[in-house]
Amino acid sequence: MVAIGQATVERRQRFSVQCRPMQLQRFLTYRLALILLLAVALRLGIFFAFPATFAFDQTGAIHGSQAYDDYARNLLSTGVYGREPGAPDALIPPLYSYALAAVYGVFGRGSVQVALFHTVLDVLSIMLLYHTGRRLFPRTAWIGALAALFYACYPYLIFQNLTLIDTPFFMLLLHAFIYGLVLLRGRERLDRGTWALAVGTGVVLGLSLLTRVLLPPLAVLGALWFLFRLNLRQTLLRLLPVALVSGLVVLPWLVRNQAVYGVFVPGALNSGENFYQGNSEYTIPYHMRERDHS
Repeated sequence: MVAIGQATVERRQRFSVQCRPMQLQRFLTYRLALILLLAVALRLGIFFAFPATFAFDQTGAIHGSQAYDDYARNLLSTGVYGREPGAPDALIPPLYSYALAAVYGVFGRGSVQVALFHTVLDVLSIMLLYHTGRRLFPRTAWIGALAALFYACYPYLIFQNLTLIDTPFFMLLLHAFIYGLVLLRGRERLDRGTWALAVGTGVVLGLSLLTRVLLPPLAVLGALWFLFRLNLRQTLLRLLPVALVSGLVVLPWLVRNQAVYGVFVPGALNSGENFYQGNSEYTIPYHMRERDHS
């Protein structure tokens, strides 16, 4: 009887050891889906747990930027991009306000709509980040998975991307641009696929410039990164179309700003203000006083 009992225990142990790799493999197969589900659950759970913070349509207090809400509502009511109804301006880049106006126009104005919109943007960003990691480190699948997991669970990013702000929109364009560069750098030949990829990456770069004028320095660093694998001619043939297409995407906005102001406005009028706020020693004390008086 003792021998039979020991044999049974040994069989169970062997079965358990055999099952562990299968369970781990099953988890690895669905790791991206699990991370995306976790990201959605965290964002929606936090949103509904703190309505006083995020439900601006109920409280009247917008966390993030009131300006985007103003621009979106004015676009729907007047068709003119301006913070004051019917008065065109270029105080901030336009693309996120247009996207927000589209959300308002189709689904109505509300904090739930904004939270769901931003959650979808975050899900797409996480997917791009995951696949970027897999492309850059094909022998270590966990790098992309860990990067995606950190994005999904980073507390400050969850909070900010539930507010009315352009951050999740810009981050999606940022990850799409980086993924496009990774794919473009890996193309061996200049075929139709390469040209199409260059055009698509250029469109993404142009759209990012209409959201936040931040990616040109990264594009320059990307060109240097290309030179570690490709020669100068190959790099130029892949990246010049990116630059030209991005310029064409931005061109209508530049022409419009010239007509409004009579001068060349490359991005928006808040570029200098943002630069000053990001580098001034008075920025933090100013916002702390503003918080204390609110």
